[in-house]
Amino acid sequence: MVVFVDSLVKSWFAVKKNWKILPIIAVLDLLFFLLLGILSSMFRNAAGPYLTSIVSQSGKLTADVSLALSQHKSGLLVLFSDSIFTTNIKSFIFVAALASIALYVIWAMVQGSAWSFASKIANKNNKDYLSSFSKTSLFWLISILLYFVLLTLFSLITQIRLTPLIPSALIRFFGAAILLILLYFAFISVSLTPMKLKQNLKKTFSSGIKNIFTFVVAYALIFLVLLLNFQITYFLFKSFISGTSFVSYFFIILRMLIALPFLAWARVYLIETAKN
Repeated sequence: MVVFVDSLVKSWFAVKKNWKILPIIAVLDLLFFLLLGILSSMFRNAAGPYLTSIVSQSGKLTADVSLALSQHKSGLLVLFSDSIFTTNIKSFIFVAALASIALYVIWAMVQGSAWSFASKIANKNNKDYLSSFSKTSLFWLISILLYFVLLTLFSLITQIRLTPLIPSALIRFFGAAILLILLYFAFISVSLTPMKLKQNLKKTFSSGIKNIFTFVVAYALIFLVLLLNFQITYFLFKSFISGTSFVSYFFIILRMLIALPFLAWARVYLIETAKN
């Protein structure tokens, strides 16, 4: 609890003292969300037809899969023996791989700069920051992508049966829990930057486990602050936010702009917590 309060006080005074840096971080966040939106739209347009074909072909192969399962054979083998299914899977994986590379570049360059400025606010050593941030981010991006691949395969194996081994709701629950654990450690790891990757990961897991209460409280506080901010701005502007008019979009963007300084503070607060 002492660390929690100390980090909170330090982050507040650090942000107050270096408030002139906040607009720079805000611009970087805006740029990141803009690029992320463009990338998301491009990915949907490129991958959408392949996903549609995969779902459609899976439906056509339902009878063959059921027959294979009744004969105690692999249902997955039936799917991956179909040329249309495998061609679309390969195309989807290719598009997803390109999108992941683009996401990593955007994150490393834009968010790396934002976290670097937040680190300066926290008066932390910034030597080789972007290089360290890029390596740390790459590790966690690969970990999260691997998680999604394994979760998808596990879901297919357990669900493509006459009687599913595990209820889909249970898979979703444990899948969400594992993702939250990954994100929990990932943001601690980023907060410890700059540091050599091996040293960073060692300290991330040791600190994350040993000080789990402190970090959980810190995450909860950040979530509550951001939630309260959005609730207040929604209450103030709700009469203007309706439909698809210019005024509606203006106030939606305004709500986001008001939230940006709190996002900058959240970084500083996590960095101070990790330092302590």
